[in-house]
Amino acid sequence: MHGRRRPEWAAVEDKTTIDALWEAAGVASPPHVVVGVDELSRGPAGLDGVAGPAGVVIAADSTRGHVGDALGLRWVPGPAGFPEAAKEFADRADRVRIARFADGVPCSVLGMALPDGVAVFSPIEIVTLGDPATGRLLFCGSSTHWRPGEAAERDIRGAARRAGAELVRTTGYRGIFSVDGLLTPDGFTATELNPRHASGLGLRAALPDFPVYLYNRAVQEGLPGLGGITAAALEGLVRRLVAAAPSASLAVGTTPVEAVPSAPDHRAGPACADLAARLGEPGLRAFPLAAAAR
Repeated sequence: MHGRRRPEWAAVEDKTTIDALWEAAGVASPPHVVVGVDELSRGPAGLDGVAGPAGVVIAADSTRGHVGDALGLRWVPGPAGFPEAAKEFADRADRVRIARFADGVPCSVLGMALPDGVAVFSPIEIVTLGDPATGRLLFCGSSTHWRPGEAAERDIRGAARRAGAELVRTTGYRGIFSVDGLLTPDGFTATELNPRHASGLGLRAALPDFPVYLYNRAVQEGLPGLGGITAAALEGLVRRLVAAAPSASLAVGTTPVEAVPSAPDHRAGPACADLAARLGEPGLRAFPLAAAAR
């Protein structure tokens, strides 16, 4: 079947098993435990070694289908939140991954596995707001305006390149993929790998007539005539185009964010938090929380 999603590729997206790939690729990830959903209400074993000052993040497995955009994800700031989390995940998953909450900028980097290597593009901000009192998470969109700095960008892109190479080695993957995570003061820590055409690359704004979706499908199916496009050439071209025409697609609920105020790193999270406050939700804050508190 042309264009089908291969089961071995889809399996990589399961957040309860991805840490084997991170370890093999030498990619940092938060301390975690994986438990059955029924253990949530009882207080999972090993939790003391995982929970941090701001609690934990619980992620569903993929047994009930794909989850994304903060769905199948719950921030539990303290032990009192586990009974409610158990109810939420009871019909959503068989197992969950409980990981230490890492206070950092939510981000992603897209790459593309080609026959001659892995192209890795520039990191993007995945704008998510959170309420420290309740653990509520609100996905607002993505932005290619973000500039984390050269050292951080090398860290994020290096992790994605190693993860992409391991993805290819273990599954034969071809096409676009994304590595999501958080940029913390200690560096980039990965949370998930999406072996599919994830959103946010920014190429549509930079080169609107280029059929990136069809190109990705052609690469995945190994169609003839694509051999002249190398991973290195594609990487350089896409990074230059997106940097020259940065874009964002952002909203707080149904209210669009019209403009992102200039800031040293051009993060959009603070602008979304400001809009949330004007809309009557002052508890929603941008990450990292430590920066928002200053």
